Amino acid sequence: MGSRAGVGATLAAAVLFSSLLVSNALVVSGSQQQLALTEQSNAESYLAAGASALAVSAGLSLLDSLESHLAATLLSCGNASSAVEAFLDGLSTVVGYDHVSARGSFAEGQNESLAGNMVSLAPYSGWQAGDLDINFSVVVRGGVPGLGVTYSSNQSHPVYLPVDLGRLEAFCSDSLEADESALLGSGGSLCNATEAGNVLTAQTAAEAALGQLMGLGLNATWTVSQPGQCQVKVTVEVFQSGTDGPAGPFTVSAEEAATVQSPAERPNGSS
Repeated sequence: MGSRAGVGATLAAAVLFSSLLVSNALVVSGSQQQLALTEQSNAESYLAAGASALAVSAGLSLLDSLESHLAATLLSCGNASSAVEAFLDGLSTVVGYDHVSARGSFAEGQNESLAGNMVSLAPYSGWQAGDLDINFSVVVRGGVPGLGVTYSSNQSHPVYLPVDLGRLEAFCSDSLEADESALLGSGGSLCNATEAGNVLTAQTAAEAALGQLMGLGLNATWTVSQPGQCQVKVTVEVFQSGTDGPAGPFTVSAEEAATVQSPAERPNGSS
């Protein structure tokens, strides 16, 4: 009888110990699962924060590249807008950090289907009437393979630089036409270097004063042809200086030239 009681007590103790082991195993398993979930959540937050930072970095990098190009390029008044558009359509960048990478690209114009403004790119977020409006697209990819966590995002946002290419082109063209009209209306100045210089000096001063009202500057140079040819080559350069960009103030310039000739000296059929 005592032997049976002892065996029963031993079995009961074994069952209790086994239950405790199972219980402890479940607790450990639950803790590990909770830890894994916490690590995954932290990884997701880390990737999301990194993606946001890289998207902004890509946008600023592209704006900086555009600013550098505009500051270093003397545009043609006849096709300044189309030249900048062509440059924008080929502009892209790739940035990365740790487990995340972002590829950003620019395209000229306005696309009403774009997402809202990227506030972190202020003051260059959104579109401004008359300025250089840009479609900013960024693709972000990332992941932490060991935790099975991935991140993927395709975004498009409106951005801009405060450059009015249309106004620059128009002012340049109008100034050149005004120079031509002044020379043609002055009688013999096309055949006389001194007279041509006096006419263009006065005309340039008037155009420069008008440009100041529009926030634009103007320079004009001219060359009078050899005696007897009655031709004047006029070159007009207009510029927008002090433009605020991500790398600091810069200047955008465009120029155009024309040869003004007395109607009597023009070949038959030319205008």
